[in-house]
Amino acid sequence: MVSFFAAKEISIAASPEKWFVPPVNCLRLDVDVAYNERLNAFAFGGVVRNHEGQPLLAFGRLLVKPISVTKAELLAIDGGLRIARENEFQVQIISSDSLLAVQAVTCLEEDRSYVGSIATDVRYLLEQQGDINFIHVRRSANSVAHALAAFVIFSSSQFTWDPGNFPFWLNKLVMMDISISL
Repeated sequence: MVSFFAAKEISIAASPEKWFVPPVNCLRLDVDVAYNERLNAFAFGGVVRNHEGQPLLAFGRLLVKPISVTKAELLAIDGGLRIARENEFQVQIISSDSLLAVQAVTCLEEDRSYVGSIATDVRYLLEQQGDINFIHVRRSANSVAHALAAFVIFSSSQFTWDPGNFPFWLNKLVMMDISISL
């Protein structure tokens, strides 16, 4: 069922505390979720960035159903991969601050838990990709994706932005990440 993983380079790196640029000619997808208890709603946000740390695409989507954090994180990875692919970006690195979600996607055994079907869907998407590295990062290394998810919750709007349409606050967060990573 997930035998295609045997031939792929899947790795879970140590959990960095600050954002770092991907290798030259690689794209990195950072995803995260936010939750609003009052609305009982989750949202996910993500950003595709190049080897200079520059964002190429930013997005956010609302997940209205009450679900678990791990399920929301898996839906963020799934949604992020789909949005990146729809916009013709093939990412080589995916980062999330949910260790459980990263482990669910990279697990070689069949997952019969409540999140197993979503993890299987993500693995199906990966079947069409080249080598992918999954990285568990600390929240401090995922601030841009988290801010995008929080923006969806508080604005009640969904979006996909390209570099010409990024709001000022997003550019400022990206620049802070880049300066800290140097």
